[in-house]
Amino acid sequence: MRAVRLIVGALMVVCLAGCTASPSREELAGADAARDGGLRTLGSIEVPTPAGYSAVAERTMDACGSLTSDRGGFDDTHVEGYSCALIRRTVYTANDDSARSDAGARAAVTQLQEAFGLDLSPNVPTAMGFFDADGLRVDMTALVRPAGEVDIDMLPLWHANQLVHSDDGELSGKLSDVGVDAATVLMVTTTVTYFHQLRSSLQP
Repeated sequence: MRAVRLIVGALMVVCLAGCTASPSREELAGADAARDGGLRTLGSIEVPTPAGYSAVAERTMDACGSLTSDRGGFDDTHVEGYSCALIRRTVYTANDDSARSDAGARAAVTQLQEAFGLDLSPNVPTAMGFFDADGLRVDMTALVRPAGEVDIDMLPLWHANQLVHSDDGELSGKLSDVGVDAATVLMVTTTVTYFHQLRSSLQP
């Protein structure tokens, strides 16, 4: 029994040492050079303001991290590569009760769904999907959420070696600065992945 515990302990040490290892020089090669292209692409994506809504705050981040998979057991943070993305989240508030209603919120989300070819949820007012712009993958979500959750899940869900290059400030503070006290808001998040390197592609 003691031998089994020692083996299990050794496996855990090996996995934790290898699975969360810092990205290699090969994985990082080209990430910095790709950033300018990502900035141009994000800047070229104009999100129309839905009818009945006003844009009240915006947050932009530039971050990188190790790609991971959740395969259970000892591989919960298995590093599979490296990725960098620019993320822009815009927060909108309804101008009146009509836009604030469920029908008004759904109409706003539908406008964005149609503009970018996103998938529309049949339940809550939510649209999400991805498309190609300048050869880069762009993920977009549009959803109505409580105002207190505007900064939740801002970054892609990397699990290791996360590095934030820039962040112009949390949305919660910006909403407070402009006096927004709405219970719910419309959030549109645009994520441009400008660098994506899998470890498997670096193997000979």
